[in-house]
Amino acid sequence: MNSNQLGWVAFGLLAVFILFTWMFPDTGKGGPQDPQQESVGSVPVPAPASPTPGAAPTISGSGSTFSGKDAAGNTTWKLRAESIKYEGDRVEGSTVHCTFYGKDNKAMATLVAAAATLNTKTEDMDFQGEVVATNPLGDRMTVRKLQYSGARKKFFGTKGIKVTRATSVLTGDTMVADPTMKTVEIRGNVRAVVHSLAVNQPPGFGPAADQPQPGPTGATATP
Repeated sequence: MNSNQLGWVAFGLLAVFILFTWMFPDTGKGGPQDPQQESVGSVPVPAPASPTPGAAPTISGSGSTFSGKDAAGNTTWKLRAESIKYEGDRVEGSTVHCTFYGKDNKAMATLVAAAATLNTKTEDMDFQGEVVATNPLGDRMTVRKLQYSGARKKFFGTKGIKVTRATSVLTGDTMVADPTMKTVEIRGNVRAVVHSLAVNQPPGFGPAADQPQPGPTGATATP
């Protein structure tokens, strides 16, 4: 084979090598690329994650009851709803009855609401709709929005506050109360109606029955 023939053979091998490299650019680069990454220039960009198979759906139930206990194992509250749905730490219920208990396991107050939301970790509760709360003394409290703080063990109400006791009716914009409803602090546009229970009271003694008594910006009602 002369030099011309050798030159043509070398040229042909070089052409084949170039063609092969052009057709298979990843050959000799350490195997196939990671299928979980795509490259933009020299910066690897993760490919979009695929949906997790078998993700837990929102669970619904009927006639369910939730309750809280203190460190000694005593029930502190019990919430019952005609229908519920929950996901994670959040529980939503409709047509709700919630009772709060004292250390002697006796009911302190019972709440009825159209709906409520419960955080099962913090025991915070948010009652919606017209909320009606009563206690064994016969006191009655109505409010359009009521929250219970699990950490502070108190009720916080806004809008349409009305507290009715045997001798008085208090109304206002906001209120703070303990679960017994024995101490209720009302603020904002406070109005009071006092009912006299005295018999044979001398004329001019005390306020007239059922007469509205304007209150201060903040008033505390106790039995």
